[in-house]
Amino acid sequence: HGVVPRFTTWCPEPYTTLGSQPGPPLRYFLELLTSWKRIFEKHKLPVPPGYGEPGPGKAVFSVSAFMDVIGYTPRP
Repeated sequence: HGVVPRFTTWCPEPYTTLGSQPGPPLRYFLELLTSWKRIFEKHKLPVPPGYGEPGPGKAVFSVSAFMDVIGYTPRP
């Protein structure tokens, strides 16, 4: 229906009650991006507009890490 899910992986606000919490472990981010990529490819979703070009290291916003995994092929 033209909706592509995206996410803010972790964005604590410093002056809030939860602002002093430590960030989640690296494994959280790895599993989150792996799952997002799998679903993105399974459903052949379009590249979300407004985030720059997809691919590792091309993100234009700090919360657009999901763009890094689009089209990425892991090493053998």
